[in-house]
Amino acid sequence: MEGKLANLVPSSPLLRPNEGETKYFAYHGVKNLVVGASSVECNSCGGRFCDRQAVADLNPGQVPCGCFYRRDNYKYIIEHELRIPWEKSISVTNLLKVPKFRSFRFDQLIFRDGCQKVFSILDPGDPIACKVLRSHVKKLVELVNKKHGWTIVGWTRTGQVQDDSEAGNREAFDIASEDLSPHVTYLQPSDESDVDETIHAEYKKLLLTETSFLKAMTAERERLEKEANYRELEAKRARMEQEAKEEAKKARTTGTT
Repeated sequence: MEGKLANLVPSSPLLRPNEGETKYFAYHGVKNLVVGASSVECNSCGGRFCDRQAVADLNPGQVPCGCFYRRDNYKYIIEHELRIPWEKSISVTNLLKVPKFRSFRFDQLIFRDGCQKVFSILDPGDPIACKVLRSHVKKLVELVNKKHGWTIVGWTRTGQVQDDSEAGNREAFDIASEDLSPHVTYLQPSDESDVDETIHAEYKKLLLTETSFLKAMTAERERLEKEANYRELEAKRARMEQEAKEEAKKARTTGTT
């Protein structure tokens, strides 16, 4: 189905909705997607179609999203910050930031046998574990960017803010907000063959299993320890050189007197 998604969901640019309107957008073949600031968070909903966007007003303090049925088989989820290229009329920098993007389906792209086994040994507070995950997400994004790119589908709605010129006026009218808060509900390679490990050895290498995840964390710890030891040796060498210079200066001063 993914291979034909471009036919099922036609491309539709992100246009600023009129006040109170909701509009969908769909892009295919996006080749300069940036995904960063990935962190491991406790999962709030396991619904297959949940976009993980909190709907606090729906039922404050109880329901974290709009799903009627939620599954709890996943303890954690990876939260990402997306930077997506848009038309200049929408964003001055031509990159629109979408914070707090969560998707089990996207995360599954970096795990060979699903994320359950890795998440079962994962300590979300371990910075090395998070760094390993971020590294693999970055490699995945770069790999697909170089090939057929990404399909991104979502929706946005124009909110309302109070007119600043009417501050303090109880009868002030709300006006359409200039800020856009897009919700990305689907982020997958435009061509599913880009993430076929039987075709691409490069993709096969970045897939994480429980074993490879532990191995990658061990390697990263060893690298950091070597860096720390190197910095310590460099600092010690610098101190010795400084002490030698001071001793030489002291000797010259003593000789002249």
